[in-house]
Amino acid sequence: MEDEAILQYTAGYKVNLIAPEQMSEEEIGRFHSSLKEVLLYIKYSKDKQELRRIMQEDPDFHSLDRQAAEVINVTTNSRLKYPEGKERVDMCLVIEEMIADSEARGEAP
Repeated sequence: MEDEAILQYTAGYKVNLIAPEQMSEEEIGRFHSSLKEVLLYIKYSKDKQELRRIMQEDPDFHSLDRQAAEVINVTTNSRLKYPEGKERVDMCLVIEEMIADSEARGEAP
């Protein structure tokens, strides 16, 4: 349904939406920037064991640029902790700390 009252405020261009949860790892793997790791994190943000697995299997996941880590925090509300002023984030350490925090709170890993 096209509502003329709303359409007058929108531009006439195409918007592509990405739904990481619905994408396979192969599809996400086609990205060759830190967007690949961001999408993988979003896909598995609720499954700590899968996060641990991709962290171990994907060497690019070990050290992300700060902007990618900030995108992860904003899009998933993960509250990842990493040192201020660093341009690279050690995601191995960040995810292990997140898993330890969850286990300390009694959440399932």
